[in-house]
Amino acid sequence: MHTSRSAKAYTALSDGEPVAAWGAGEQFPKVWQCWMFATDRWPEVASTVTKFIRREFSQELINSDAVRLHCWSADDHHVAHRWLEVLGFIREASLEDFSQDRQTFHCYSITRSRLEKEGYVYIQSADTPAGSAGGSIREAR
Repeated sequence: MHTSRSAKAYTALSDGEPVAAWGAGEQFPKVWQCWMFATDRWPEVASTVTKFIRREFSQELINSDAVRLHCWSADDHHVAHRWLEVLGFIREASLEDFSQDRQTFHCYSITRSRLEKEGYVYIQSADTPAGSAGGSIREAR
């Protein structure tokens, strides 16, 4: 059994009630798997969660030196698929019978290689030693 060396988890509340939980853990060195669960009240927090993921959570993963972030989504979760694509994930695989009730699941991912191919570059922070985590990904000009 592999135990994660690093993990992140968050909860979004609306009127003091949990509405969504999400996070990621290092599945293998530099390879992270993310997850999310939400209630029917998701629309109440969707904008805030999306902004947080774009501004904070994604930066934490970049600083972790991750090379890949992926997640699995059931075939009938169309809203989740669109939302993942808005965040920059692409569907890269589909697996039939990927659950006890034989559902098809899709793997969505973001990879550092893909970001670099699309013109984004990793910028090492000036106060961080070369080769260690700490920096950001910016669009190349």
